[in-house]
Amino acid sequence: MSNICIISVVIVLIWYCPQSFAKILYQEDFEKETIGREPISLEKMETPINRATARIEVADDPEKQTGKVAQIFTFALYVPKIAERDNWTNWYWEWDWRWDTASNPGNAYRIKDGSNFFHFTPRSDGMTIKFYIYNNGNWVEKASAEYQLKLNKWYRFQQIMQGDYHAVKIKERIDNTPFDKIKPAIEMNDGTFKKGAMGGWGTDNGSTWIDNIIIYENPRDVLSVSSEGKLPITWGILKKK
Repeated sequence: MSNICIISVVIVLIWYCPQSFAKILYQEDFEKETIGREPISLEKMETPINRATARIEVADDPEKQTGKVAQIFTFALYVPKIAERDNWTNWYWEWDWRWDTASNPGNAYRIKDGSNFFHFTPRSDGMTIKFYIYNNGNWVEKASAEYQLKLNKWYRFQQIMQGDYHAVKIKERIDNTPFDKIKPAIEMNDGTFKKGAMGGWGTDNGSTWIDNIIIYENPRDVLSVSSEGKLPITWGILKKK
């Protein structure tokens, strides 16, 4: 009888604990969206770097590997339509990303306003990735690293923001290696901005595609995360040392 009770308690804890402690800030895989329309969960934030021709719309995966994705034409600062986004501080941010032109795709995070934020960008040479600060309309390079990224190829990114520590990890989308087993492709320490939304994902010229976006607070509660519409979410609790 005691063994049955113990097993029951363990099952209950496994079921409830991850849901209690793992906080998902934002999640989107576009499967419930309509092809050709703007995603409902994203909106454009005004900034001087928005391109006049920029737009975003739901589309089919250009490689027919999954279902629906979002296609961004040139660049505008699209951010999650979440009330709490301006207060986001420390997080882990994952997404699938692909682009078709040798340009400068990029994102923005800890957005104070449209003229002040951090910026991560793979550069047009296909060999360099960089961190910048966009500070009152001025670009300041903060870190640079070599990492080869090819056109028209899906990658999965994990971006980490903890205190003043910034890091980005990268793998091919088909790679099942957990991010905790992958070394950062680029890192830096900078505390210029303390909180704010994130978004972007566009490029200077051409198009980008994004999919399976998830922003969460703590990987100790979520061992493996992905978008529930196309990829299973695996919840877990780390074993105590």
